[in-house]
Amino acid sequence: MTRLPRTAPAAVPTPSAAAGAASAYITDNAGGGITFTRTPQGPVCSDTMSGNTDGDAVGAYGGSYDPTGVCP
Repeated sequence: MTRLPRTAPAAVPTPSAAAGAASAYITDNAGGGITFTRTPQGPVCSDTMSGNTDGDAVGAYGGSYDPTGVCP
């Protein structure tokens, strides 16, 4: 298996309304925005996401999270 170099920009943290949470810009990832492989997670919210080919939340627990939702 050949790994392709990462071409998407890295997440850029920005202030968030939730204590202990940070929002990010996550864009143009071929394998999905955030891969959730374990649960529970801390706050995952208020992220700006677009162009993620497989979706914004992927992995075994991707359906349990909405990374673009409002922070609690």
